[in-house]
Amino acid sequence: DVYILILLLLWSNLVAICMAGCAITPDENGHVTIPDDWDELVNGAIPSNAFSSCRKLESVTIPDSVTSIGNEAFYRCSALQNVTIGDSVTSIG
Repeated sequence: DVYILILLLLWSNLVAICMAGCAITPDENGHVTIPDDWDELVNGAIPSNAFSSCRKLESVTIPDSVTSIGNEAFYRCSALQNVTIGDSVTSIG
């Protein structure tokens, strides 16, 4: 029983570490759609490092409400394969 508890604690910590860089947790397909009313948007900008090291992120949809993407917003997102960027984005860091 103690070993199972230890394994569960280790597993939960591993999951937390893997998801630590995800400003929004990807769905079961690894996709994130940035909501128009996302609290992290600052004057329409995705903050720098918002998804840095989010290893589960495979695709992202950025809506027209976003006007810029901060520096290294998707840095070390090793699984990222597809990004759909809205027409309003005029600056990418």
